Amino acid sequence: MATLFIEQFGQLNGPLTAKQTVAVGATSAQSAALAGASESVVCVVTSDVPCQFEIGANPTAGAASRYLPADLPRAVQAVAGQKVAVIEKQ
Repeated sequence: MATLFIEQFGQLNGPLTAKQTVAVGATSAQSAALAGASESVVCVVTSDVPCQFEIGANPTAGAASRYLPADLPRAVQAVAGQKVAVIEKQ
């Protein structure tokens, strides 16, 4: 099964605070809300397949979403409570 891996940090180069996974498929799927004691959250997203992702309060990933190549970690800034949506490369 194709998977998006999300690792959360309270700050860049800080300790890992949470992890979750989301199945990557032909339709957009959302993560659980990002946890965090502060408003700002740093996430490292990695997928085992090429995919596209969005971050927001109720995001939907699609063809215009940010591209994430397979096996290439990417650091992104988010806000606690937001979610990550992912879909197979369109």
